[in-house]
Amino acid sequence: MRWLSAPLSLVLAAGCGPEIDIESLPETPERPQRIVGIWEGTIDLAGLRIVVHVEPADGGLSARIDSPDQGAYGIEADAVRFDGRRLALHVEALPATYSGTLDDDGTRLQGEWHQGVGIGLDLVRVDRPSERVRAQTPKPPFPYRIEEVTLPGGGPDVVLAGTLTLPPDASYPTVVLVSGSGPQDRNETMMGHQPFRVLADHLSRNGVAVLRYDDRGVAASTGDRTHAVTSDYADDAAAAVGYLLARGDIDPARVGVIGHSEGGLVVADLAAHDRGLSCGVMLAGPSVSGAKVHQEQIRRVLGARWFLPEATIEKVAALNAALYGAARGSGTWEQRHAEGLAIYGALDLQVPASQSVPVLEAIDAGTGRFDIRVLPGLNHLFQTAETGAPDEYARIEETMAPEALSTVAAWVPDRC
Repeated sequence: MRWLSAPLSLVLAAGCGPEIDIESLPETPERPQRIVGIWEGTIDLAGLRIVVHVEPADGGLSARIDSPDQGAYGIEADAVRFDGRRLALHVEALPATYSGTLDDDGTRLQGEWHQGVGIGLDLVRVDRPSERVRAQTPKPPFPYRIEEVTLPGGGPDVVLAGTLTLPPDASYPTVVLVSGSGPQDRNETMMGHQPFRVLADHLSRNGVAVLRYDDRGVAASTGDRTHAVTSDYADDAAAAVGYLLARGDIDPARVGVIGHSEGGLVVADLAAHDRGLSCGVMLAGPSVSGAKVHQEQIRRVLGARWFLPEATIEKVAALNAALYGAARGSGTWEQRHAEGLAIYGALDLQVPASQSVPVLEAIDAGTGRFDIRVLPGLNHLFQTAETGAPDEYARIEETMAPEALSTVAAWVPDRC
């Protein structure tokens, strides 16, 4: 099971309002041409864009919902009703409902999103969805070569599609980037940020080749991710390492892996099974079981953002504990064969440093092969944050703090 850094639900619900009575609207839409098109709005509480595509379908209407800042696209609405002025959508997969009232000139919907509770969400008609470009999004010219690659993955019918950035120098270390949990593209796109694109650019500008790829079954990569677990993603990462080792332009003695969140478990797995790594970097990687991490996530996130009574938080944690058993990576750092650097954000509420660092320090006491750092003021995405709560991710303009980028860029060439 994949636990960590999972995307938030489509919205961070707040406020309250009446339930939407979608059945009060006609099944056969009235004047459907008024509502067909692309509609976009922003949930101010979380800074998340929502895009709704309304299209004609078999005498009625269909709708698809995107949350581009969370990397979620094409979520089908199960029911779409429109009476010429009022629109209502129901999405069973979330579950959620949206309803809005169209203005006289047909360009704006004033409405609410309901996902347990209600929150205001106004949508405006657009020709195409907006593109959010963060300040750190890499821009040309690039002082390195960019190669689009495909390679066999770690399972049947898995072909990984990725991007390899190569410095101009003749000799350089190479790293594979492994994402956190949930369906991630090669840039680890989430909340309007592309952390892996920023990290790869920074590393390659500083003399490190980087391979990043879409998760199996995501974007341009093939394969079934429905039942994939951490060990499957470790097999994919091992296949990526094998691909690099087979290339003539990569030094086989200087290949490492950088894993974020659950990707840190992948780093541990590869090192434990001697998959040819010369080094590994855990970015907010857990050193305890997924169950323990998830329990601590619940307590810290609810306590930091929703200010619930301690008794309520413990009840929620106990309920979640009943839903899963402990999950562990198949490898341990005691078995590793590569040197490692573990980095945590002091404000990380998803993989708290206070939970994982003591475990790593205890392991390192007998070997001295770990470099463990806790960077002050940074969250789970290594952004400069105020509280570290997940609902800050999209609102923060910074994709990755310069201190985090420079720490990795300084360590890898020296140790890989």
